[in-house]
Amino acid sequence: MSTNTLIAYPKSHEQEIALRSFMQSQNIEFEEEDSKEYEPEFVAKILESEAEVKAGKTVRVDPDNFKSFLGL
Repeated sequence: MSTNTLIAYPKSHEQEIALRSFMQSQNIEFEEEDSKEYEPEFVAKILESEAEVKAGKTVRVDPDNFKSFLGL
């Protein structure tokens, strides 16, 4: 018998508790992830960008020429 992986997105703390309780009562294995943490690669990119700004590696764009800057 094959099974699928299900991913649930409870909209409230109460839904999370109910979902967790149901899965435990049915002996369904599950993993929890803290959704408040960012992926390490994303954090690295943000830190790199902040360092570039501090080093003056930025480009100023005239708002009147914004579309041409983007190639639109």
